[in-house]
Amino acid sequence: QAVGGSQPYGHDQWALFYSYYCVTGAKIEVQFSRTETGQAPMICGVHVDRDTDLVSTVKGKMEQQAFKNIKTLTVNSREHCSISEYVDMRKFFNEKDIVQHTKAAFGANPGYECYAHVFTQVADGAETPSTYGKITGQVKITYYVQLLEPIEVATS
Repeated sequence: QAVGGSQPYGHDQWALFYSYYCVTGAKIEVQFSRTETGQAPMICGVHVDRDTDLVSTVKGKMEQQAFKNIKTLTVNSREHCSISEYVDMRKFFNEKDIVQHTKAAFGANPGYECYAHVFTQVADGAETPSTYGKITGQVKITYYVQLLEPIEVATS
């Protein structure tokens, strides 16, 4: 499980011109690829949640009924699938004035955070999928941001 990452490109540059930012939306796109033939189908998915913890088995995930973005890769090698999900922060956090509640100074995290869980799981629920073929994932996250309180720039 990986949590965190790096800040988006341009973060430091925009910090020179604005005091605060507010993430109003985010889109995660994941391209899953099976790089070798497997012994069982694989379930691939993306789940966005407020919690960093996620049940680690397919059965547990299905019982949660919390995620909607799943696809299945068959046993064939070179198969791929794409999953994307857009998150409107106003709806996600049920806040009409998202800026007031989630704005942050550059260099700090917002007051509210959401987490994108990207997962693969053997469709038959096996706990050790090492013999089921390799799956790779390429993840792209696009942030939609409102910049607030311009900083006065000296004239040249």
